[in-house]
Amino acid sequence: MATPYFLVVIVLATLTFWVYFETLFFSPPKAQDFYTAPRKKPILVNQKKETDKQNQLSSLINFELSKLEGHYAIIIKDLSRPLEYKKNENDIFTSASIYKLAVMYKIFDMLEKKQLQETDEIQPSLTVANALSLSITVSDNNSALALAQTAGWEKIDSLIKSEQISGFSLNQETPTITAKAVSTLLEKIYNNKAVSPDASIKMKQLLLAQKVNDRIPKYLPSETKVAHKTGELDFIRHDAGIVYGKKSDYIFIFLSETPAPSDATENIANLSKKIFDALESPSP
Repeated sequence: MATPYFLVVIVLATLTFWVYFETLFFSPPKAQDFYTAPRKKPILVNQKKETDKQNQLSSLINFELSKLEGHYAIIIKDLSRPLEYKKNENDIFTSASIYKLAVMYKIFDMLEKKQLQETDEIQPSLTVANALSLSITVSDNNSALALAQTAGWEKIDSLIKSEQISGFSLNQETPTITAKAVSTLLEKIYNNKAVSPDASIKMKQLLLAQKVNDRIPKYLPSETKVAHKTGELDFIRHDAGIVYGKKSDYIFIFLSETPAPSDATENIANLSKKIFDALESPSP
């Protein structure tokens, strides 16, 4: 006859095994892993519903834009469904700090090729890793310029063009961008095709750590993750990012040059919320 002590040991061993088994096979993915791979696309698509959703999205954005003054370029691209909206996507804008996305791309390319190390100092007490973090998360200009000078403006431009990203022009006094170029770059990052899968994931981690959140994320639910980069200079207000919703992941690019830039910041935030609600709601 088994002693009570022996029975306790058996029960505890059984519970331990079950917890391990459940964790191994049944636990949901960890929250921090949501961005490491693209969302799977649905096997079956209801074409009518998707067309209705596309029309709903286009009508919403056209109505909102009709109320705004200034020069705008917008791209919304659902990354798991055939939904997309474009306006002035090839128009040229002063980049403001959006150029830092291209600098980041080039630096990770150099890290991948062992031309740089994250621990290398590019200025006294400023390592490559620290400069990357500061230039993206708080848009520190000194860090971004130090990285750009380390990489070389012409070489940054050359890499971006070789990656079939057309619309960045950085090797000039005032860098310029197009919404299409920024969208293409972000889509490469999302799909883990920017430099390498590991480099892409690290780029997403930097963008997800963004501290300037007064535009795309401002009115979104607090649990919504946005990997994005803002730009701000004189009459320029930009934001460009990947929004991770419950039902869809999508790219949202909003470039603007307006006589009222503070209003543009709020306009981006308001439009972001309406787009989020439209994409997360059931198809009509």
